[in-house]
Amino acid sequence: MVWLHSCCVSKRTNSPRISSLTTAFSVPILVALFGAAPLCAQQCADSTSCHSANGVGVIAADQQPGADGCARVNASWSALPATGGVVDARWITATQPCASDPFEEVAKTGETLLGGATFQTSATWVLGDKSIVQGIGRGDSGSTNTVIQAAPNLSGPVLQLASNNSAFEGVRAKDLTIDCNANQAATGVLNNVAQEESGLRHVLIVGCTKIGLDIEDGSQNSSYDDIEVLSAGSSNSARPVVVNTRGPLRGVHGLTVNTWSEPYPNIAMQIRSMGSYTDMHCEGAFTCFYVDANNVTLVNIECGPNVSTCVLIAPGVRNLTIMGLYSSVSGGVMIENEAVSPAQVLTGATDGYGVGWYAVGDGTPTGVCSSSTYVTCTFRMPAPPPQSLPIQDPIGPRRPTSPRLAVPERQ
Repeated sequence: MVWLHSCCVSKRTNSPRISSLTTAFSVPILVALFGAAPLCAQQCADSTSCHSANGVGVIAADQQPGADGCARVNASWSALPATGGVVDARWITATQPCASDPFEEVAKTGETLLGGATFQTSATWVLGDKSIVQGIGRGDSGSTNTVIQAAPNLSGPVLQLASNNSAFEGVRAKDLTIDCNANQAATGVLNNVAQEESGLRHVLIVGCTKIGLDIEDGSQNSSYDDIEVLSAGSSNSARPVVVNTRGPLRGVHGLTVNTWSEPYPNIAMQIRSMGSYTDMHCEGAFTCFYVDANNVTLVNIECGPNVSTCVLIAPGVRNLTIMGLYSSVSGGVMIENEAVSPAQVLTGATDGYGVGWYAVGDGTPTGVCSSSTYVTCTFRMPAPPPQSLPIQDPIGPRRPTSPRLAVPERQ
């Protein structure tokens, strides 16, 4: 005889339907193959017994000791086994003043789940190697979903993807809001260490007066997907997004940079790293995208209201490709290329609202080519010396297979 019993249900499960189903499945069902005595599972006393760190590597942060939400998260990491696990902080809700970094002195790996709470932190949250922080979605401070917010006394980034001179991989934050809270001493997110499989996804960075997203040297091969950097104007020297790595970047894919009031920043996004930058939108800047690196690809770029120049190419840049650029600013500058002399400028007056493609090559002088009828293609390839000419196939070109013969006959 085998007894089918209820699954362990937390005391927080108050649904009558779930309670009735639990009772129903506690009824014994005879199975002729066994003669075991009936055993019933003990109901979970609380979330700690339901999610035991010693059992499945999941621990409920609200059941841990601590002066605030961040201290409870830190205590949860201390309670996890050395192999790591999951800290479930989704039962910590409302506004949580945090006096310390919840990951301070945490060397274990795993994931922290955050719920509908605003963590107002006085210390930078510094993630460790192979650590993930996941919220329940983009939020509004003190109101909805998951927000990590700078307290008035915070100095430095709100969130930092690792901090060590050695390489860190798999460090990510996703589905949440980072709020600088108009703190003049705070910045949004800093990555100067985390590399492969590290970055941000579905993250709003808001209220930063200096830098929203700061990707610095040491963060090569990280990636950033579906990001919005949103703020009121603070000064012309503000840089909402800075990309400044020496190595290649996996890319920025899906970015909105929006400064909704004056003073607008001189540069909305500074690009000083090779890589691909796709599906990007910008509003409120004198220059939206300032490219100061070789081997950069921009795809599906759109510049909206209150923009003077959409893309500015710095002197000396080589091997740049732009595919699909649109500007809704009538008469504004779409592309200004200072890598050639004299500088080449494409505006709404010359090309309407868009440019299909634009490329900067290599060599001296630098070649350019574009779908714009106002650009004379100057790409040139020197004639190869005789010894480097390709060897001609003496048999002749290959005859393509007939399509009819290449596809099997239907039976």
